[in-house]
Amino acid sequence: RGSGRLHKRSCGRYPHCATLGIIMIESATSEEKDMLWRFMVFEKLAQASSLNTRELVNAQDDAPISRVAYITRNLLELLVWTEYCGKSVENSRRFYLDSLRDWIDLLRLLPPEEVGVITGQLSIADILAELKLHEPERPFVKVREAAKEVGRLEYYEAANKIFSKLAHPTALS
Repeated sequence: RGSGRLHKRSCGRYPHCATLGIIMIESATSEEKDMLWRFMVFEKLAQASSLNTRELVNAQDDAPISRVAYITRNLLELLVWTEYCGKSVENSRRFYLDSLRDWIDLLRLLPPEEVGVITGQLSIADILAELKLHEPERPFVKVREAAKEVGRLEYYEAANKIFSKLAHPTALS
């Protein structure tokens, strides 16, 4: 079990209150762990879906097509990730840990003093130790791979191509 230092100092500042979730899972019985992984992941996916849906509704009247396509592409990816995470507890766990690795990667781009402001004066090494993210580096699951696993690859590739063309500065946008 971790020291709880990260939770006490930075919950609310560190994205997704990650340590709180890890501590909850560490202290749970084996039967509760599956439920907790799924709860943490689906809560964040639901929040992101709700935010992007509101953004899309607000953008429908006068936003540029590139903005609408960008938001719609986000919703497409959220659909794939929701189905992927719903397929198994291990998928939920992997998605959650990949999101934590994303935040660690972002923190590594900042000067150490800025990392300290965000994390309550903890270093990246402290965060990794607290979250027990010592597993060997493995590639992130790509949304395309998740779409294939849930049987939506053809749909995902076609829709993603359209949204990407409209979202990025190309001849179409």
